[in-house]
Amino acid sequence: MAEDMADKELITGADMARALGKASKTAYKGLSNPTEGTILTVIREASSAALKKSAGNDNDLITVMETAVNIARESVANTPTLLPVLKEAGVVDAGGQGLYTILEGALQYLKGETELMKFKKPQVITSSIPLTLRLTEMIAADEIPYGYCTEFMLKGKDLDPDKIKTRLTKKGNH
Repeated sequence: MAEDMADKELITGADMARALGKASKTAYKGLSNPTEGTILTVIREASSAALKKSAGNDNDLITVMETAVNIARESVANTPTLLPVLKEAGVVDAGGQGLYTILEGALQYLKGETELMKFKKPQVITSSIPLTLRLTEMIAADEIPYGYCTEFMLKGKDLDPDKIKTRLTKKGNH
């Protein structure tokens, strides 16, 4: 999003929608195995709704952000239906919840609700699907012991992301 808005002094609803769309595409491209029911789904659905809203006659930044926030809330609530592990645990995707919270905070700021932000806690979206398993049953039998996730960013000139991804895919478990 920052790259898409770097040279802008004023941001329209269409600018925000395009930046959200670029952020979504970049996030999907950055993963070797993108999974639906995660933050990826939330950003994709929120950006798609924002793009549709801004493509109409309404290019107002707040209106476009309200659309993105509302769809992000719905998308987070829907993540357990897309990802079985979330459904089994009776929770929503934490990354999606975090993105929703950021978007909601940005909207409140744009609306001038900064004083309210000091006292209002972010809305935590809960799953409507009841927990069906005990915690001990949720640990997968085939889970890799001592597994961990490593993430990093590369910056440089003339880098070939596809070539780097191919080489890194051969390392570790993914």
